[in-house]
Amino acid sequence: ARKFPENLIRSMGDGIIAFNRDGRVEIVNPQAENIFRVRQNELKGKNIQELSAFPLLRSLAEMLLKKSENVREEVLLHENMTVEVTTIPLGEKEQQSGTMIVIHDITREKQIEQLKTEFVSIAAHQLRTPLSALKWVMSLLLGGDMGNIPRRQKEIIEKAYQTNERMIFLVNDLLNVSRIEEGRVISKPAPLDIVEVIQLTLLDFQGKQKEK
Repeated sequence: ARKFPENLIRSMGDGIIAFNRDGRVEIVNPQAENIFRVRQNELKGKNIQELSAFPLLRSLAEMLLKKSENVREEVLLHENMTVEVTTIPLGEKEQQSGTMIVIHDITREKQIEQLKTEFVSIAAHQLRTPLSALKWVMSLLLGGDMGNIPRRQKEIIEKAYQTNERMIFLVNDLLNVSRIEEGRVISKPAPLDIVEVIQLTLLDFQGKQKEK
């Protein structure tokens, strides 16, 4: 049987658990020992089912039992650690000498992703309040509640109102992105008036148009 490149496996930055052709643990590198808080001699010779007896290995073992080949999946080991697991068959299928499990710690990436989602959500909520206030004030002006206003001024306020509406739509889109990333929204497409979309888009270019 071919031997695992043990020195290479031990020097890798990711956690590695190597199984021999009989499906039993042969090598656990230091990074994997640190991730799962076990020693190689505790795991050596054990099969996947037997790994379930170790608390931090239970989620990994359950996933491997369901998907023993061509796995690339995120696994939550505990509330403070998420890893990406990749399985790599060693040798040709007919002469496979074992399987190598690569465990890449993506906890920091997931935390940054969560912080980004939270920031977008908070920023969008904070923006929506003043935009709604502006909309209310301009509605009062356009509705004549504050007295009559000249036609030219009314046109400018109407443009400002439309621009404010676009900002509100953008904020709502940002909130929807946050909800989608959290898995809380099912997309519900709805038809739009294409002429209205084009007119709102052209508003952004009126100033530059006049300059040219």
